[in-house]
Amino acid sequence: MINKFLPKFFTRLYTTMTLTICGSVYLVLILLNGFVERDDINDYLNDVTWIVQSLESIRAQNNIAEEGYYRQLDPQLYPFNIRWLPSTSPLVPCNNCQYYGLSDDNIETYRFDDGRVLSVHSVIHGSGIIIQDPLNQLASSFNEMAQQLSETVTENKIFAQAVPHELRTPLSRIQLAAGILRTDCHLPEQQQLLDNIDQYIVDIDQLFSQVITFSQVNTHSTQQHYQEIMLKSLATRISRFTSSATTVIEVNISDDLSVFSEPAYLRLITENLIKNAIDHCRTTIISAPVLRLNHTTITLKL
Repeated sequence: MINKFLPKFFTRLYTTMTLTICGSVYLVLILLNGFVERDDINDYLNDVTWIVQSLESIRAQNNIAEEGYYRQLDPQLYPFNIRWLPSTSPLVPCNNCQYYGLSDDNIETYRFDDGRVLSVHSVIHGSGIIIQDPLNQLASSFNEMAQQLSETVTENKIFAQAVPHELRTPLSRIQLAAGILRTDCHLPEQQQLLDNIDQYIVDIDQLFSQVITFSQVNTHSTQQHYQEIMLKSLATRISRFTSSATTVIEVNISDDLSVFSEPAYLRLITENLIKNAIDHCRTTIISAPVLRLNHTTITLKL
């Protein structure tokens, strides 16, 4: 029984091994054939893409329309059959071909039964100007514009900080000359004119101070330092500098009332409010609410 069983067992074993080896060889041949075919098609696409790019470069330099340029090409000068295909043509560019796939560069590839390969390459429509060039030029223009704006803002900041300091020197000379001239002018009309000159000098000096302050605030806008500020002390100090002979400012604020704010911003706001009230209400007594904190009203009475 054992002698009869062994030949059948080994026969089946050898048959199975033979079929397995044959199947493996066949599968390897199929995979190898597919790999070789894909490699050949990739080589073909690389060659054709290089030729198309060369033709497009020549067409762009000569500024020739795409259809007329490709229709007049001599096919004997190229190893491939180059044919112009309008965009209105059918979706499938050939009759006896099958769609093979889309390459990494979005190139449609078709395969004939006899092994030939057809690829469809898109060309630039119009005058041949590559779209990347205008976009790069536009991006460069925007970068140059942003750089110029940044330089202009920086120059304006430097100008705003430097000019007031430079102009204060001739302004002081004018004030000194007006003071010397006052000693030799005794008529009331002359004294009035000199008083006007002194007032103009004071106004210009205050404008310079405001320009410098605004420039400093703009420069350090990203570095805000909030502090606890006593409102009565701030309002009293500002009122002392902004009051005039014809206007009396009365500050009615509690001594312990404070606010947590940026000192420069709060001083500019309060000073601007008081100056506007003095300029527009010279003969009128007003009591206007300035700030309301925790149901407490802060008023300035002019």
